[in-house]
Amino acid sequence: LSGLLKREQLNRETLSAMVMAAKALGSDYEKAVFLLQSINRYHSDDRLRADWFNAVGTIGSDYEHHRVLSGLLKVPGLSINALVDAMESAINIQSDYEKASFLIEALNHYQSEARLRTALMNVAKTITSEYERGRVQKRLDRIDY
Repeated sequence: LSGLLKREQLNRETLSAMVMAAKALGSDYEKAVFLLQSINRYHSDDRLRADWFNAVGTIGSDYEHHRVLSGLLKVPGLSINALVDAMESAINIQSDYEKASFLIEALNHYQSEARLRTALMNVAKTITSEYERGRVQKRLDRIDY
């Protein structure tokens, strides 16, 4: 999959099939590596981004899930839709630490947009640890709306 990704001309169907194949990888680490390598091919197309997030959702490791979402945040000019999708994916992270850490990273990319704020708040509500929820709330409190 990584070798194919290096080709310049890949059509939408091929990219979709590649990310679907990545879902079948048994190793969360290997899946995360491919998803991180492929971000630039998927983030700007709504359908491909949905396929990509579908594959992200099959990562069982909270650490790897967080790592992949963090990689997405490093994409220059990331759209609000992609950020909202990342928030919706983060809801599935079980570890309060990993979830809170991702939200704090994501808040560095915050744009004053109602949909994004709602998505952020929905994820923050799923954090059960008072300490971790407090870390996120402190960061949220510093945002100018």
